[in-house]
Amino acid sequence: MLLKSGGTSVASSASAADIKTAFRRKAMEYHPDRCKLPNATTLFQLVNHAFSVLGDPESRARYDTSTVETSDTASPSASRRAAPDPIRCSVCNKVSAQPRYVIFYRVYSFIVMTRREAIQGIYCSTCAEKECLKATAFTWALAWWGFPWGPIYGLQAIFTNLTGGKRPADINARVPAHQAWYFAAAGQMDVARAVAEQALALALKVSPGKDDETARLRAQLDAFIASFPSASRTPQLKDTWALGRRPFFVQTGILTAVVAAVAFFALRPDSPSFRTTPDYSYLQNSPSKSHQPYTPTPPPDSQSPANAVDFSNQSTPASSSTTILSLQQALAKKPSTPPKPPYVRPVLAPNGRSWPITEGYIKGVPQKYTNGYSEITIDNGQNEGDVFVKVVSIPQGAKAFPIRQFFVPAHGSFVVKKIRAGTYDVRYQDLDTGAKSGSPSFELTETSVPGGIEYTHYELTLYTVANGNMKMRPLADDEF
Repeated sequence: MLLKSGGTSVASSASAADIKTAFRRKAMEYHPDRCKLPNATTLFQLVNHAFSVLGDPESRARYDTSTVETSDTASPSASRRAAPDPIRCSVCNKVSAQPRYVIFYRVYSFIVMTRREAIQGIYCSTCAEKECLKATAFTWALAWWGFPWGPIYGLQAIFTNLTGGKRPADINARVPAHQAWYFAAAGQMDVARAVAEQALALALKVSPGKDDETARLRAQLDAFIASFPSASRTPQLKDTWALGRRPFFVQTGILTAVVAAVAFFALRPDSPSFRTTPDYSYLQNSPSKSHQPYTPTPPPDSQSPANAVDFSNQSTPASSSTTILSLQQALAKKPSTPPKPPYVRPVLAPNGRSWPITEGYIKGVPQKYTNGYSEITIDNGQNEGDVFVKVVSIPQGAKAFPIRQFFVPAHGSFVVKKIRAGTYDVRYQDLDTGAKSGSPSFELTETSVPGGIEYTHYELTLYTVANGNMKMRPLADDEF
């Protein structure tokens, strides 16, 4: 069928782009500035009116079905006297008992440009499924590349297509009414009655008083159905337009997969949106002892790691006053270990002085090994908790001990300067949770070169354990 308006003709199955091209050509042809015909202005106005009608999906739907006749559905006998042409699918051109007028949408975007097109026509259910899936696939691929309307129009189109497209009830009541007339004229009375009842159900969905045409159609369908013998049996037609059909499940599956993928990437543990305040409290449940003996008290300045003497491991010589207890006596005298009290954030530093207001050394704690060049940067910028940090020297053949002790607030950092060459590690306590952690040992070196000394600048970033720049180990209380 051809639509003729304003002196131009386009097929009823023409796309929005075809209509726009055809009417743009006619608008140029009949523009009063170019056309010399005496009625050029009238023709130009007709072209614009036709484009405004066919450019709106619902107006075009009414225009496409304006030739659908329903006036002879008053009785089957009248239908047999005036056999109409059947309504055919606009894609496959087949006659079906349940054609519907459906409007699908597809959207494509490019940067700031977004276009929404209507794919519409009278379809059989099989062709409607294909058109629906094609429009949705097109939208999934091309709707998102324009801001801001691309995603908005794209989601609207996807959900409209998901529910079977837009099917105006007043228009779709006329389509099966016409088919009922055709089947009655063809002598298929059972099918004609079943289709007429579907048409009446659609007509009843239109609000009463919305338009006189639908009210007349309801009266005609009532009379048409009543004209059949009361004893005749109405066959039950399978509703091929129900919501739970293949396109619904295919599109729902795609939508679910996309939502699941977005949720996975947004909520995975290493995603920035998932990262929360670091919690080191679990480290206290499984402390592991370091192989290096440790003392929290540094040796006197006169001792260096090379000549420091450790007397703590030497045995006490036996004397006449030594009392040797039996194992049974020792066990009997061993005091019971009281339960560990819950952690409470300390108000003062371990030496009884106040914590620094900003990052800095603990007042009253001596600084050791200050005759070097190397530096250590402690970055606490990723964490929500304050930390108490110790740089620990690990001398060979002697106990490890702290050489610097300082405070770093949440989201802060601190640079430890003038450290002599040697082996060190960093140990710190999260003051919010009480958890103690330690880094692997590392070397600070100093090398004489022409013009100066090359030295090590070591950087340690304190993240959660999973995201740190090195693997931390939990510490026992006597290792800190």
